[in-house]
Amino acid sequence: MKQGQVCRWLLLGVLGVAVAGCSKGGAGGDVFTETGQDPPLGDGADGGSSGDGGEASPSEGETVAERVSDAIPPVAAGTLRVGTQTVTAEMTAPLLGMALPELKDRLFVVDQVGMLWRVNLADGSKEPYLDVSSLLVPVGIEALEGYDERGFLGLAFHPQFATNGLLYTYTSEPVSGNADFTFPKLGSNCTGAPSGLTPDHQNVLREWTVSNPLDLASRPQATSRVVMRMDWGNYNHNGGMLAFGPDGLLYVSTGDGGGEDDQTCQVNGDKKPTIGHSPLGNSQDTRLIYGKMLRIDPTQRTSANGQYGVPADNPFVKDARYLPEIYALGLRNFWRFSFDTPTGALIGGDVGQITIEEVDVIRAGGNYGWRVKEGTAAFDTQAFELDASGETDGIPIQLVPGYPEGLTDPIAQYGHEHEKDEQGSATIGGFVYRGTAIPALSGKYIFGDYSSSEESSPPKGRLFTLSDLTDDELRGSVPGQLHEVQSLTDKPIDLHVLGFAQDANGELYVLGNESGIPKGQTGQLRRLVAP
Repeated sequence: MKQGQVCRWLLLGVLGVAVAGCSKGGAGGDVFTETGQDPPLGDGADGGSSGDGGEASPSEGETVAERVSDAIPPVAAGTLRVGTQTVTAEMTAPLLGMALPELKDRLFVVDQVGMLWRVNLADGSKEPYLDVSSLLVPVGIEALEGYDERGFLGLAFHPQFATNGLLYTYTSEPVSGNADFTFPKLGSNCTGAPSGLTPDHQNVLREWTVSNPLDLASRPQATSRVVMRMDWGNYNHNGGMLAFGPDGLLYVSTGDGGGEDDQTCQVNGDKKPTIGHSPLGNSQDTRLIYGKMLRIDPTQRTSANGQYGVPADNPFVKDARYLPEIYALGLRNFWRFSFDTPTGALIGGDVGQITIEEVDVIRAGGNYGWRVKEGTAAFDTQAFELDASGETDGIPIQLVPGYPEGLTDPIAQYGHEHEKDEQGSATIGGFVYRGTAIPALSGKYIFGDYSSSEESSPPKGRLFTLSDLTDDELRGSVPGQLHEVQSLTDKPIDLHVLGFAQDANGELYVLGNESGIPKGQTGQLRRLVAP
């Protein structure tokens, strides 16, 4: 490895993969040495066999992270274009829309502050369908000027909703009773740490019942059933996307538990020390719920808490080293994902840290790399590159596509910047287009980015697609490859992008607001249209 880094390859038996551990100039030791992991097995090979990529040394004033970002191809202009048409407005922070095949002219829109709206797509009118605001922690963190990643985050209708009336929500709630899953009790010795390690909140998966599901006058019953309760040590990286797959099972994304580098004692965005991270990193710790894609059957009762079922064909169900609910691991904050109906592919965006955003196709048993890798780059949690605020972060140090074996690379990635040009800050997963209104988009994966500048005013949300992604690749019948990210607009749109929606006819929508925070009434649902 270059730049005077002392690098060694470690074998983490619990993962079954070789993992790179590096430190700058030998200072601080190897990444996992201080955390009690296995000792180095020897120096790793340098050069092409390790996926070195041959990146040049940083120029004067250029950081290692910038060098890695500049080595990634920039977001391309592309040739496809879309416009947006406002369907409804005056929401707060709409972040997800779900459709029902039996109600083709309606879309159910999740608002982060606790309201589930039912929107009439024909005339743009909306009405409250379910209000969960009383269940939530107060949303909007004063220290972050109102920014927050907690709230009403996920919704899924059971595939037989028309007959059984079941729907599911994912909400950030005050601590209430014992959780089914909790974090490692680490962090009490961090500088500025609280006296205890009380969770910031609990993320709760709930089941609701609608007595007359297709009656437009009917609403969910006032009480719900708690399916799963998870302690969360920090305010952020909650995941929270829910979706039923073509197998009729419920898939649940969980973030790595919050903070930076997936490790304890880093200073979080709210200026509090991060608590509750495993020495392995939560996303790579197979006995923790965090940083995973879960797969459960909420109508069965075989789980440890007796509130859901664990499918017998989950990939790790017979391996005692893993939680049986885990379908895939190594995710940082797989914020939004979707299933593509024709191919069955599970595809979405994993939000990066400070440098790289990525798109992944999730397969059973896959390990998607975090915190060993960010995108296709090796990630060093102890590089501690000083940023302008005086805080320190781990950084991606070198592109190593396809390496080490045992980790699955994304199908697309882009840097926050390319040669100082802003490109994005947080990827927002979308859908493969299967509608008819914009024929040029047929079969294209449509996704976006929160904003090309996190503090931009007006906002600069981005709409993207991928080059040459085929149905065969989505099905997994041909090898995956790294696809070029292409812009769908000539300039950013005037919203912070928070989510996407697909209606019952396959048409796509973007959701967002002007402020980028769960405050005010600037939230909108916009339909993608031909330019």
